Amino acid sequence: MKRESSWGQRLGKAGDYFRDGDLTGLAKEARRFWAWKRREPFVPQEKPVVSFAPQERKQVQDLGPFDGFLRFQQGAFGENHLIAQYDPYLIRYGEYRFTLEMLSPQPGETILDTGCESNIFILYLAYLGCNMIGVDLNPQVWDLLRERKERVEAETGRDLQVDFQAQDATQLSLEPESVDKVIAISSVEHMFSDRGPGDRLAVAAMARVLRPGGLAVLTLPMSNGGPFHESPHGDAGFGAPYRLYTPEALEERILSHPELETVSLRYLAQTTPDPCYEDLGFFRFWMESLTEKERAKWAWAVPILTAVFNPIVSREEGEKRLETVNTALICLCKKEKPAGRGPDHAGK
Repeated sequence: MKRESSWGQRLGKAGDYFRDGDLTGLAKEARRFWAWKRREPFVPQEKPVVSFAPQERKQVQDLGPFDGFLRFQQGAFGENHLIAQYDPYLIRYGEYRFTLEMLSPQPGETILDTGCESNIFILYLAYLGCNMIGVDLNPQVWDLLRERKERVEAETGRDLQVDFQAQDATQLSLEPESVDKVIAISSVEHMFSDRGPGDRLAVAAMARVLRPGGLAVLTLPMSNGGPFHESPHGDAGFGAPYRLYTPEALEERILSHPELETVSLRYLAQTTPDPCYEDLGFFRFWMESLTEKERAKWAWAVPILTAVFNPIVSREEGEKRLETVNTALICLCKKEKPAGRGPDHAGK
């Protein structure tokens, strides 16, 4: 029997809605897709989802934290598609979605971004009214980050509070219990130190500067079912220092700090939501059959592609099919101290 429509056709339709700014149509296609995936009948939604006209896209309205980020990116940077340019594996948008859902950033909060580079996510959090501290070992990061910051300020009319500091995230110089929240988006795996395991030192540094009850979100690359891999100087697979984690390595090196408790552990897992194809089918097509220039034509649709083909899955589901898991999404919480114990007792 011929299918009414394939996932490819549905994706194309969703892409048209996304490009036209029609959130009502995009929401309809998303619900149609999930109903199809669960083999449930599709029931049209009576109450429309708010849509926006092209001239309104520079305003971030209350559409949910991740939708707000997409609108911010479009309004400030237009068709440059900065994230898609360096993320062919469709990972970054999933990391940002998880981070926003876990942190629920609020105006006035002090948030530390370790290994911030010049990514625009720190600017979005500053746009939301957070006081951002960006830490990176490379002082030249600030040149491009400052340029992008000034562009956002010019486009939005807001002053962004971003304090960039060139320092080693494994031995932060910030005061104990001085920040409300911490993010480390695909950065801790690159941290090495002569003083010991750099990833453990980075987690310990985060724990020291976090206030009790504060949250830390870390994202880390997984080994796709292989063993834990550590390359202090880079190798043929990647030219800079890095690690690839297993669930066991996460437990031992990231989740075991005595001052931190795990709030959530989920994964990004490569998926092809059509039973005719294996889970890795789309990624083989995306990375092996398309050239870089051909993928660039789909840059506008990368948020959709990420949500469909590299979705966030539960810890249980991810660990059942580790060969498809590429990224760990972790949220930790600084434990409250017993009465009478202040910052001066931290770590003693």
